[in-house]
Amino acid sequence: MSNADTKILKLLPEKNAFRKMLNITVFIFFLYILEAVTTVFISVWLSQTFKLAAYLSVILSFAVLLLIVSTDIDSCSKLTWSIAIILIPFAGAGFCLYSLYKVKSLEKRCQLKNKTKSFPQYPGCYVEYFPCGAQLWQAILKEIDSAKHYIFLEYFIVEEGKMWGSILSLLAEKAQNGVEVRLLYDGNCELALLPHDYPQRLAALGIKCKVFSRYHPLFSVKYNFRDHRKIFIVDGKIAFTGGINLADVYIDHNYTEGHWKDTAVAVKGKCVDSFIKMFLDMWNYDAPNNTEYARYYTDHQIYAYNGTVSPFGCDPFDGIKASVNAYSEMLNNAKKYIHIMTPFLVPGEGLLNALKRTAKSGVEIIIIMSGIPDNKLMQTISETYYKELMKCGIKIYRYTKGVIHAKMFICDDVKAIVGSINLDYRSLYHNYECGVYMYNSKCIADIEADFQRTLKVSALAEEKDINGGKPLTKIIGASLRLVSPLL
Repeated sequence: MSNADTKILKLLPEKNAFRKMLNITVFIFFLYILEAVTTVFISVWLSQTFKLAAYLSVILSFAVLLLIVSTDIDSCSKLTWSIAIILIPFAGAGFCLYSLYKVKSLEKRCQLKNKTKSFPQYPGCYVEYFPCGAQLWQAILKEIDSAKHYIFLEYFIVEEGKMWGSILSLLAEKAQNGVEVRLLYDGNCELALLPHDYPQRLAALGIKCKVFSRYHPLFSVKYNFRDHRKIFIVDGKIAFTGGINLADVYIDHNYTEGHWKDTAVAVKGKCVDSFIKMFLDMWNYDAPNNTEYARYYTDHQIYAYNGTVSPFGCDPFDGIKASVNAYSEMLNNAKKYIHIMTPFLVPGEGLLNALKRTAKSGVEIIIIMSGIPDNKLMQTISETYYKELMKCGIKIYRYTKGVIHAKMFICDDVKAIVGSINLDYRSLYHNYECGVYMYNSKCIADIEADFQRTLKVSALAEEKDINGGKPLTKIIGASLRLVSPLL
């Protein structure tokens, strides 16, 4: 089916920018800021007004610093919390204690649920690579049109427009014809893109919908853990994943800042079962021990392709750190080259050391990033890492045609990862993410060929270009780097 033949379905009236800002969840976000400012004000006032409070503040801060040092968290987080405690002792120490306690509580609850703990390697699977959002969109429309039993969607961003409107039109038609359709999207969408009642609007079309981790007026650390996955499954036969969300910018439609470069893969075969498990784990995050999984699995064709495919998911509470381990494994075992596309470069201490160590061993490492960043704050932080990486021989290129939103690792023509995982602290440690690890798959040649095409229209970054060569911007970048685990 051609996307030109598909109707565009919209459930919301056109909004101007001002009306979007009036969204109730944005109001809730400002309440969080008010809570934080009030807490800091009270902390400073107590310390300045009462000597006993000042002494208690010092004792509490020292005790919490000792706790942080002995806690099993990334060293970057330890540094960030230490700075917060030193700058605002009472509030910083109190908030750190609250966060550690709540995260441990969330971790215990999550460990009781029926979640994926291992990610098998599957032989005999088919993988297809999509070098841009428009091609993926066309493929998704075709698969929806052929769906007979069910369609599962899990996305970080869903925004009404040409892409989502065409998909929604077909989903509604399929739902009316008896196909089970489920959509799970992250609560961040409610900040400006979708209203709180959007699930009810979809239910009227026969589509089941859930919102992951909705925002509420009282601050909670659970909002720090977002569902950043992109998963599309049809009948258990095929699954799509990558960096592409369901919004027009991802198909490069009406984007005025240049070309939006994004990528994805489709998998067929037994490996689709891992995506079904990942999706249902998230769908049932508020209903542990659910037993509905088996009825969505199906028999699979065995494809005459060499190599293995391993879809994997990242859960901030499972203690595995699957994305960090996957990237580290690839870096530590590379012989010839590592080629990377990523929008952000805030890798944390472990991956930073792995990148530098691998480059010093003589392995070629090339990283392609945005020439026109879609997130200037993260770009400013990312550039603070350029100098030390360049000194190790790593080459960093900027895509001259626009934005890089792809998240890809390619190694030695035999390994590749395509998924939703950025090289930044939030993606690596805080978010729910997913990807596909491929070994000796024929599709890896297509991925590397696309990397080389992109490299030809990218410019090598030099030290004089870092943060535009402006001293003030460099200072801002270095300051933001200190608190990057909280961003």
